[in-house]
Amino acid sequence: MNTEHTKTPWKLEHSIIVGEGNCIAGVFSDSKPGQCEANAKFILRACNSHNKLLEACKKAVLYDKEICKCADDPDKMSSHCTANGKTLDDLYADWILSAKQAIAKAEGE
Repeated sequence: MNTEHTKTPWKLEHSIIVGEGNCIAGVFSDSKPGQCEANAKFILRACNSHNKLLEACKKAVLYDKEICKCADDPDKMSSHCTANGKTLDDLYADWILSAKQAIAKAEGE
């Protein structure tokens, strides 16, 4: 059985993580004041950033794969080497943009 998790984005209500109107998780701690909510916010950012981070990693791997293909033929090794209709420069720009967006989301910006 392959059950899907509740779709993101999830929200925070005090120290309770909520998605699609349902409680997903509660974060409890007896340590420092405010630590419960800080931990819940961290979990929330990580879960809500997951897809963007995964997308950026996949783009980095694609870029590396295409560079390796082009490197086999030094005459092709230039920014004009293409993959899936995009130049290496396009792939690089796409990857870097995705990485920056994922980082911003993971940092809560």
